[in-house]
Amino acid sequence: MMEILEIIKQHWGIILTIAGLLASVFWLKMDSRYAKKTAINDLEQRVTEIESEVKHLPSAKDVTELRVALVEMKGEAKELRTETKMLRHLVALLTEKEVKK
Repeated sequence: MMEILEIIKQHWGIILTIAGLLASVFWLKMDSRYAKKTAINDLEQRVTEIESEVKHLPSAKDVTELRVALVEMKGEAKELRTETKMLRHLVALLTEKEVKK
């Protein structure tokens, strides 16, 4: 036991340097491996902002309803187009009849 104490007395500078070096290496490993509190807080804030934006977006049900409404409007537009073609034809016939008079 006394021999160990003598060795420590003689080489305390080297032992403390090695212990400090090991502690520094351990600290750097832990610091690079785990996320910092500020980084976690920043990510949490970003996730909260994204969640608040997503709340305002339409759901899948809303999008489906919009698609159905668009298909219905497309069909109604086709009906109107055929009706306007008929009206245009009738107007052309009437103007032709009036021109012949």
